[in-house]
Amino acid sequence: MEILNFAGSGDVITLIVLAVVLLGILALLRLMFKLTATVFRLGCAVVFLIVGAAAVYLFLV
Repeated sequence: MEILNFAGSGDVITLIVLAVVLLGILALLRLMFKLTATVFRLGCAVVFLIVGAAAVYLFLV
């Protein structure tokens, strides 16, 4: 955990849970609406941006 000195373990777990929940929702949406691979990749990019913004927020707060 020395590498993750910038954030506590609670913050890292929060980010992991957020990412898993968002990707689960995206996968469920793909199954429900038969999203194409391109839309799914775009959704993954959006999830990455949301988790990145949350990481920056947790780092600054």
